[in-house]
Amino acid sequence: MIPPPAPGSLRLLAKLGQEGYQPWPIFWTKHSPARLIGNHALLVDDGKRACAEGLYRTHPEGMEDYNTLWLPRPIVLAGNWTSTLTRWEGNYYHWFMDCLPRLALLDQLPPDTRVLVPASLSPFHRQTLQWLGLQQRVQPVPGRHLVVENYFFSTPTVMTGCADPYGVRFLRGKFLPHADPAFTPVEKIYIRRRGKTRDVVNEAEVIAFLEQRGWQAVDLEALTLAQQIQLFAHARGVCGLHGAGFTNLLWCRPGCVAVELLAENFLNGCYDALASCVGVEHRFLIQPGDEAQRIRVDVGRLSQLLPD
Repeated sequence: MIPPPAPGSLRLLAKLGQEGYQPWPIFWTKHSPARLIGNHALLVDDGKRACAEGLYRTHPEGMEDYNTLWLPRPIVLAGNWTSTLTRWEGNYYHWFMDCLPRLALLDQLPPDTRVLVPASLSPFHRQTLQWLGLQQRVQPVPGRHLVVENYFFSTPTVMTGCADPYGVRFLRGKFLPHADPAFTPVEKIYIRRRGKTRDVVNEAEVIAFLEQRGWQAVDLEALTLAQQIQLFAHARGVCGLHGAGFTNLLWCRPGCVAVELLAENFLNGCYDALASCVGVEHRFLIQPGDEAQRIRVDVGRLSQLLPD
Protein backbone atom coordinates (compact mmCIF):
# COMPACT_ATOMS: atom_id res chain seq x y z
CA MET A 1 0.00 0.00 0.00
CA ILE A 2 1.02 3.60 -0.56
CA PRO A 3 2.18 5.42 2.61
CA PRO A 4 -0.67 7.47 4.09
CA PRO A 5 -0.66 11.24 3.40
CA ALA A 6 0.66 13.62 6.01
CA PRO A 7 -1.73 16.25 7.41
CA GLY A 8 -1.91 19.19 5.00
CA SER A 9 -0.54 17.18 2.08
CA LEU A 10 -1.60 17.96 -1.47
CA ARG A 11 -3.44 14.65 -1.70
CA LEU A 12 -5.76 15.82 1.04
CA LEU A 13 -6.06 19.42 -0.13
CA ALA A 14 -7.03 18.35 -3.67
CA LYS A 15 -10.10 16.51 -2.31
CA LEU A 16 -10.04 13.98 -5.15
CA GLY A 17 -9.99 10.92 -2.92
CA GLN A 18 -6.39 10.17 -3.86
CA GLU A 19 -5.58 9.11 -0.33
CA GLY A 20 -8.06 6.24 -0.70
CA TYR A 21 -8.61 3.25 -3.00
CA GLN A 22 -6.05 1.27 -1.04
CA PRO A 23 -5.23 -1.53 -1.31
CA TRP A 24 -6.23 -1.82 -4.98
CA PRO A 25 -6.82 -5.40 -6.18
CA ILE A 26 -4.17 -6.74 -8.59
CA PHE A 27 -5.20 -9.82 -10.57
CA TRP A 28 -5.79 -11.30 -14.00
CA THR A 29 -8.74 -13.33 -15.27
CA LYS A 30 -9.27 -15.38 -18.42
CA HIS A 31 -12.32 -14.93 -20.67
CA SER A 32 -12.98 -17.29 -23.60
CA PRO A 33 -14.32 -15.76 -25.72
CA ALA A 34 -14.37 -12.12 -24.67
CA ARG A 35 -16.15 -9.08 -26.05
CA LEU A 36 -14.27 -5.77 -25.93
CA ILE A 37 -15.99 -2.52 -26.86
CA GLY A 38 -15.11 1.12 -27.43
CA ASN A 39 -11.78 2.85 -27.98
CA HIS A 40 -10.43 1.50 -24.70
CA ALA A 41 -11.35 -2.17 -25.22
CA LEU A 42 -13.76 -2.32 -22.29
CA LEU A 43 -14.54 -5.90 -21.28
CA VAL A 44 -18.29 -6.70 -21.23
CA ASP A 45 -20.19 -9.94 -20.77
CA ASP A 46 -23.11 -11.37 -22.75
CA GLY A 47 -25.51 -9.39 -20.57
CA LYS A 48 -23.72 -6.16 -21.57
CA ARG A 49 -22.45 -5.72 -18.04
CA ALA A 50 -19.08 -3.96 -17.93
CA CYS A 51 -16.02 -5.04 -15.96
CA ALA A 52 -15.96 -2.70 -12.95
CA GLU A 53 -12.14 -2.50 -12.79
CA GLY A 54 -12.03 -1.59 -16.49
CA LEU A 55 -14.27 1.40 -15.66
CA TYR A 56 -12.10 2.54 -12.76
CA ARG A 57 -14.80 0.89 -10.65
CA THR A 58 -16.91 3.83 -9.46
CA HIS A 59 -15.78 6.41 -12.03
CA PRO A 60 -17.25 5.55 -15.46
CA GLU A 61 -18.47 9.07 -16.19
CA GLY A 62 -17.15 10.45 -19.44
CA MET A 63 -16.02 7.11 -20.84
CA GLU A 64 -17.59 6.69 -24.26
CA ASP A 65 -17.24 2.90 -23.86
CA TYR A 66 -19.68 3.06 -20.97
CA ASN A 67 -22.25 4.98 -23.03
CA THR A 68 -22.00 2.99 -26.27
CA LEU A 69 -25.43 2.20 -27.75
CA TRP A 70 -24.43 0.94 -31.20
CA LEU A 71 -21.51 -1.25 -32.18
CA PRO A 72 -20.09 -2.06 -35.61
CA ARG A 73 -19.67 -5.65 -36.77
CA PRO A 74 -17.06 -7.28 -34.50
CA ILE A 75 -13.48 -7.92 -35.50
CA VAL A 76 -12.44 -11.41 -34.41
CA LEU A 77 -9.00 -11.91 -32.90
CA ALA A 78 -7.76 -15.50 -32.66
CA GLY A 79 -5.34 -16.66 -30.00
CA ASN A 80 -4.30 -15.21 -26.66
CA TRP A 81 -4.55 -11.49 -25.93
CA THR A 82 -4.26 -8.94 -23.14
CA SER A 83 -4.46 -5.13 -23.14
CA THR A 84 -2.79 -1.95 -21.90
CA LEU A 85 -5.73 0.24 -22.84
CA THR A 86 -7.30 2.58 -20.31
CA ARG A 87 -9.20 5.85 -20.44
CA TRP A 88 -6.21 8.16 -21.06
CA GLU A 89 -3.52 5.90 -22.51
CA GLY A 90 -2.19 8.58 -24.86
CA ASN A 91 -0.98 10.77 -21.96
CA TYR A 92 2.59 10.35 -20.65
CA TYR A 93 1.53 10.11 -16.99
CA HIS A 94 -1.32 7.68 -17.59
CA TRP A 95 0.74 5.46 -19.89
CA PHE A 96 3.28 4.91 -17.14
CA MET A 97 1.01 4.88 -14.11
CA ASP A 98 -2.20 3.29 -15.44
CA CYS A 99 -1.24 1.27 -18.52
CA LEU A 100 2.25 -0.23 -18.33
CA PRO A 101 1.87 -1.74 -14.82
CA ARG A 102 -0.86 -3.98 -16.28
CA LEU A 103 1.99 -5.79 -18.04
CA ALA A 104 3.68 -6.70 -14.76
CA LEU A 105 1.64 -9.94 -14.83
CA LEU A 106 2.57 -10.78 -18.42
CA ASP A 107 5.01 -13.53 -17.43
CA GLN A 108 2.09 -15.41 -15.85
CA LEU A 109 0.20 -15.53 -19.16
CA PRO A 110 0.85 -17.86 -22.13
CA PRO A 111 4.13 -16.87 -23.85
CA ASP A 112 2.36 -16.17 -27.15
CA THR A 113 -0.05 -13.65 -25.58
CA ARG A 114 -0.31 -10.54 -27.72
CA VAL A 115 -0.94 -7.05 -26.35
CA LEU A 116 -3.51 -4.48 -27.48
CA VAL A 117 -2.04 -0.97 -27.43
CA PRO A 118 -3.33 2.50 -28.43
CA ALA A 119 -4.17 3.01 -32.08
CA SER A 120 -1.80 5.99 -32.20
CA LEU A 121 1.63 5.43 -30.67
CA SER A 122 3.92 8.24 -29.57
CA PRO A 123 7.71 7.81 -29.29
CA PHE A 124 7.48 7.13 -25.56
CA HIS A 125 4.92 4.35 -26.20
CA ARG A 126 7.20 2.73 -28.77
CA GLN A 127 10.34 3.08 -26.66
CA THR A 128 8.86 1.50 -23.55
CA LEU A 129 7.33 -1.37 -25.52
CA GLN A 130 10.70 -1.95 -27.20
CA TRP A 131 12.48 -2.02 -23.84
CA LEU A 132 9.95 -4.59 -22.64
CA GLY A 133 10.75 -6.71 -25.71
CA LEU A 134 7.20 -6.53 -27.03
CA GLN A 135 7.73 -5.02 -30.48
CA GLN A 136 6.55 -8.20 -32.23
CA ARG A 137 3.69 -8.86 -29.81
CA VAL A 138 1.78 -5.58 -29.82
CA GLN A 139 -1.26 -4.75 -31.94
CA PRO A 140 -2.76 -1.25 -32.16
CA VAL A 141 -6.41 -1.72 -31.27
CA PRO A 142 -8.07 -2.47 -34.64
CA GLY A 143 -11.60 -1.33 -33.91
CA ARG A 144 -14.31 -0.46 -31.40
CA HIS A 145 -15.83 -3.92 -31.21
CA LEU A 146 -13.64 -6.98 -30.78
CA VAL A 147 -14.37 -10.64 -30.09
CA VAL A 148 -11.25 -12.28 -28.70
CA GLU A 149 -10.70 -16.03 -28.57
CA ASN A 150 -8.79 -15.97 -25.27
CA TYR A 151 -8.59 -12.70 -23.39
CA PHE A 152 -6.55 -12.23 -20.22
CA PHE A 153 -7.87 -9.20 -18.38
CA SER A 154 -5.04 -7.68 -16.35
CA THR A 155 -6.52 -5.10 -14.04
CA PRO A 156 -5.20 -1.54 -13.83
CA THR A 157 -3.10 -1.59 -10.68
CA VAL A 158 -4.48 1.70 -9.32
CA MET A 159 -7.41 4.04 -9.48
CA THR A 160 -6.14 6.66 -11.91
CA GLY A 161 -4.50 9.64 -10.22
CA CYS A 162 -3.34 7.45 -7.34
CA ALA A 163 -0.13 5.45 -7.15
CA ASP A 164 0.88 2.02 -5.94
CA PRO A 165 4.30 0.72 -4.86
CA TYR A 166 3.69 -2.46 -6.88
CA GLY A 167 3.45 -0.61 -10.18
CA VAL A 168 6.26 1.79 -9.26
CA ARG A 169 8.63 -1.10 -8.48
CA PHE A 170 7.78 -2.71 -11.82
CA LEU A 171 8.48 0.49 -13.76
CA ARG A 172 11.72 1.27 -11.96
CA GLY A 173 12.96 -2.27 -12.38
CA LYS A 174 12.24 -2.35 -16.10
CA PHE A 175 13.27 1.15 -17.16
CA LEU A 176 15.94 2.55 -14.82
CA PRO A 177 18.57 0.29 -16.46
CA HIS A 178 17.89 2.11 -19.76
CA ALA A 179 19.10 5.50 -18.49
CA ASP A 180 21.47 7.07 -21.02
CA PRO A 181 24.95 7.12 -19.40
CA ALA A 182 26.27 9.43 -22.14
CA PHE A 183 23.87 12.19 -21.09
CA THR A 184 25.32 14.59 -18.52
CA PRO A 185 22.67 15.31 -15.88
CA VAL A 186 22.26 18.32 -13.61
CA GLU A 187 21.35 18.10 -9.96
CA LYS A 188 18.61 20.75 -9.74
CA ILE A 189 16.01 20.85 -12.52
CA TYR A 190 13.31 23.34 -13.40
CA ILE A 191 10.80 21.69 -15.77
CA ARG A 192 9.80 24.09 -18.52
CA ARG A 193 6.23 23.87 -19.79
CA ARG A 194 5.77 25.13 -23.34
CA GLY A 195 2.53 25.92 -25.18
CA LYS A 196 0.22 24.27 -22.68
CA THR A 197 -3.09 25.39 -21.22
CA ARG A 198 -1.55 25.84 -17.79
CA ASP A 199 1.40 28.21 -17.57
CA VAL A 200 3.65 30.31 -15.33
CA VAL A 201 3.16 33.85 -16.60
CA ASN A 202 6.40 35.11 -15.00
CA GLU A 203 8.46 32.09 -15.99
CA ALA A 204 11.42 34.19 -17.14
CA GLU A 205 11.62 35.72 -13.66
CA VAL A 206 11.34 32.28 -12.02
CA ILE A 207 14.05 30.78 -14.23
CA ALA A 208 16.43 33.70 -13.62
CA PHE A 209 15.82 33.38 -9.87
CA LEU A 210 16.53 29.64 -9.92
CA GLU A 211 19.57 29.89 -12.19
CA GLN A 212 21.18 32.25 -9.67
CA ARG A 213 20.87 29.38 -7.18
CA GLY A 214 22.36 26.71 -9.41
CA TRP A 215 19.22 25.35 -11.04
CA GLN A 216 18.88 24.65 -14.76
CA ALA A 217 15.72 24.99 -16.86
CA VAL A 218 15.10 21.88 -18.95
CA ASP A 219 12.70 21.27 -21.84
CA LEU A 220 11.89 17.58 -21.36
CA GLU A 221 10.24 17.32 -24.77
CA ALA A 222 13.67 17.94 -26.34
CA LEU A 223 15.14 14.88 -24.57
CA THR A 224 14.85 11.19 -25.31
CA LEU A 225 13.18 9.00 -22.72
CA ALA A 226 16.57 7.48 -21.85
CA GLN A 227 17.95 10.98 -21.23
CA GLN A 228 14.98 11.91 -19.04
CA ILE A 229 15.54 8.81 -16.93
CA GLN A 230 19.23 9.66 -16.55
CA LEU A 231 18.39 13.27 -15.66
CA PHE A 232 15.90 12.46 -12.91
CA ALA A 233 17.89 9.52 -11.55
CA HIS A 234 20.66 11.98 -10.61
CA ALA A 235 18.50 14.93 -9.48
CA ARG A 236 18.66 16.35 -5.98
CA GLY A 237 15.87 18.85 -6.68
CA VAL A 238 13.00 19.13 -9.14
CA CYS A 239 10.74 22.16 -9.57
CA GLY A 240 8.00 23.00 -12.04
CA LEU A 241 4.36 23.56 -12.78
CA HIS A 242 2.01 20.62 -12.25
CA GLY A 243 2.16 18.52 -15.41
CA ALA A 244 3.17 15.23 -16.95
CA GLY A 245 6.88 15.98 -16.60
CA PHE A 246 6.58 15.12 -12.90
CA THR A 247 5.90 11.52 -13.95
CA ASN A 248 9.70 11.32 -14.13
CA LEU A 249 9.79 11.32 -10.33
CA LEU A 250 9.56 7.58 -10.99
CA TRP A 251 13.32 7.59 -11.62
CA CYS A 252 14.41 9.76 -8.68
CA ARG A 253 16.50 8.59 -5.76
CA PRO A 254 15.09 8.68 -2.22
CA GLY A 255 15.85 12.03 -0.64
CA CYS A 256 15.32 14.10 -3.77
CA VAL A 257 13.09 17.14 -3.17
CA ALA A 258 10.26 17.94 -5.60
CA VAL A 259 8.64 21.40 -5.51
CA GLU A 260 5.37 21.43 -7.44
CA LEU A 261 3.70 24.70 -8.49
CA LEU A 262 -0.10 24.70 -8.78
CA ALA A 263 -3.01 27.01 -9.47
CA GLU A 264 -5.49 27.15 -6.61
CA ASN A 265 -8.27 26.30 -9.10
CA PHE A 266 -6.46 23.17 -10.34
CA LEU A 267 -5.27 21.00 -7.47
CA ASN A 268 -4.21 17.39 -7.99
CA GLY A 269 -2.23 15.22 -5.59
CA CYS A 270 -1.13 12.53 -8.03
CA TYR A 271 2.57 13.49 -7.86
CA ASP A 272 2.43 13.74 -4.08
CA ALA A 273 1.34 10.09 -4.12
CA LEU A 274 4.03 9.09 -6.60
CA ALA A 275 6.73 10.88 -4.59
CA SER A 276 5.61 9.00 -1.50
CA CYS A 277 6.12 5.65 -3.26
CA VAL A 278 9.64 6.57 -4.39
CA GLY A 279 10.86 8.26 -1.22
CA VAL A 280 10.96 11.77 -2.73
CA GLU A 281 10.13 14.69 -0.44
CA HIS A 282 7.16 16.48 -2.00
CA ARG A 283 6.68 20.20 -1.40
CA PHE A 284 4.22 22.47 -3.15
CA LEU A 285 3.31 26.10 -3.73
CA ILE A 286 -0.29 27.06 -4.52
CA GLN A 287 -0.85 30.39 -6.27
CA PRO A 288 -3.99 32.17 -7.52
CA GLY A 289 -4.96 30.93 -10.98
CA ASP A 290 -6.88 32.56 -13.82
CA GLU A 291 -9.51 30.84 -15.97
CA ALA A 292 -6.77 28.90 -17.81
CA GLN A 293 -5.03 27.88 -14.55
CA ARG A 294 -2.14 30.26 -15.27
CA ILE A 295 -0.23 31.46 -12.24
CA ARG A 296 2.27 34.13 -11.22
CA VAL A 297 4.85 32.59 -8.90
CA ASP A 298 5.90 34.49 -5.80
CA VAL A 299 9.66 33.83 -5.90
CA GLY A 300 9.98 34.85 -2.25
CA ARG A 301 7.64 32.06 -1.21
CA LEU A 302 9.29 29.69 -3.67
CA SER A 303 12.73 30.33 -2.13
CA GLN A 304 11.46 28.99 1.20
CA LEU A 305 10.64 25.62 -0.38
CA LEU A 306 13.81 24.99 -2.34
CA PRO A 307 16.30 22.40 -1.10
CA ASP A 308 19.77 23.57 -0.03
